[in-house]
Amino acid sequence: MAAFVSLIGAGPGDPELITLRGQRALAAADVIIHDELVDRRLLIPFADRPVYGLGDRRAPAPARRQRLHRLLAEQAAAGRRVAHLKGGDPLLFARAVEEILFLRAAGIPYEVVPGITAAVAAAAYAELPLTRRRQASSVAFCTGHTAQVAVPGADTLVYYMAAARLAAVAQRLLAAGWSPAAPVTLVRNASPMCTARGVCGLAFTSPARRGEAFAELARGFETATFIEDAGATADVARTMFGEPADGDGIGLHLRGTPFQIKIWRALLAIPPGCITSYGDLAHRIGAPGASRATGNAIASNPIAWIIPCHRVIRASGVLGGYRWGRGRKLAMLSLEAGGAVPGPGWAASIDHGETGRAETRHMRS
Repeated sequence: MAAFVSLIGAGPGDPELITLRGQRALAAADVIIHDELVDRRLLIPFADRPVYGLGDRRAPAPARRQRLHRLLAEQAAAGRRVAHLKGGDPLLFARAVEEILFLRAAGIPYEVVPGITAAVAAAAYAELPLTRRRQASSVAFCTGHTAQVAVPGADTLVYYMAAARLAAVAQRLLAAGWSPAAPVTLVRNASPMCTARGVCGLAFTSPARRGEAFAELARGFETATFIEDAGATADVARTMFGEPADGDGIGLHLRGTPFQIKIWRALLAIPPGCITSYGDLAHRIGAPGASRATGNAIASNPIAWIIPCHRVIRASGVLGGYRWGRGRKLAMLSLEAGGAVPGPGWAASIDHGETGRAETRHMRS
């Protein structure tokens, strides 16, 4: 097999925002390399192949670049197809030019697969157009972390990586003649939506992999402080696993796209002992042609058991995959079908960023 490298834009964070071409290139790869900012849920379907992370993005750039080039050279020499997942778009503040120059010099064939950059995702989710007729006919993407902050002559300016230098950016804008009254929007985590407090993660793991499960949870809530307190969570745990709930039940703290939220809500309506297909679930939310997107949303479910994604199988009757292992999926379905596991007898409320309202689904059968 001839060596080949795909530089793939993974999008701004949400796994559903990778392009179809990016998905195909990822599926065709023998080896996957990913940057630190890439959402790990994109890697779940590819546990059967080597995956290399490039480490902490705060590490010195030359060291990360050398490691990347070494990996690319080694895998190309072995005749493998390599997918390098890069956050956002590969050619926008992602150092892809250095990688392209290396591949050219080494004679390694490659392609660049565009991705959705954070500015576009942020504008879409916040419903703030980057251009608007008779108001803004130009837009400039700028970096905000350098010592000299540029102020291009555009109607809309987007500054990336500016969180640590907001004051410097503001001062440069004022010095360049921008009005103190000019509207400003600050965005962090462009594609996910954060919600009110509640259960935010539940995963199957083992003592040996406990650290991995926690690390995955922590990546979803970068600014949170984590405190381990089994006593404080005991009542919630008892409620989750079948004991009657006091009050209004359990709140779920979820982050996701509007489509993901709709799918997760629909999953809450499937009672224990019942199953559905990806196509049927898509039809329930009024998106009958979105079976693939439905599958991606199910694979991104952060809360096992409570949001019962194990109750979804393929229309052919094949069990299908499961984020925490097909064996667990089969075991839960078998127990529920036999009535050995009654299923949660509580109400789950989802507060989400789409509308700010809470919706409650009662799951007692």
